[in-house]
Amino acid sequence: MTSATRIEANALANRCPPESFEFETTDELEDLSEIIGQARAVQAVHFGIGIQREGYNLYVMGPPGMGKHTMVRQFLEQKASAQSHPPDWCYVNNFKQPHKPKALKLAPGRGETLRRDMEQLVEELTTAIPAAFESDDYRSQIQAMEDDLKEQQEKAFSELADKATNKQVKLFRTPSGFAFAPQKD
Repeated sequence: MTSATRIEANALANRCPPESFEFETTDELEDLSEIIGQARAVQAVHFGIGIQREGYNLYVMGPPGMGKHTMVRQFLEQKASAQSHPPDWCYVNNFKQPHKPKALKLAPGRGETLRRDMEQLVEELTTAIPAAFESDDYRSQIQAMEDDLKEQQEKAFSELADKATNKQVKLFRTPSGFAFAPQKD
């Protein structure tokens, strides 16, 4: 059996004198862009992110605080920045078949613009439609249509009354519409 060698406490740590650094605090340093000591994990994440098939997922496991989430997010952002942006898909009401909405394929980022524009349109129409139905112009158009309809009804009633008279029948107006009665001489 060998005898133990006594080691002094100052020999157990490698000390760096603070004056040997060119910075005051570590806040002045740039963040590391690479993952240290995780070569296999980095390879596995690159491999997983590279699979371009539906149904594959990436599962990253390890102790908390190791930077797993940051690493995966960083690699995904790098990969996404190198690819073209996918189109926006928006589903809109199909008035002929409400149970089958219509899909609109829009340029990337245009879906959000469409959503905002539609919200603004609905807001403007909420004010404009009631105002249009309360305007004097609208009321005069309605009155003109009602007058025209009454004139057409009177003309049709008069023509019907003339035909009835020719057939020896009298046409009467009643509260519920009109009635016929035979004529004598």
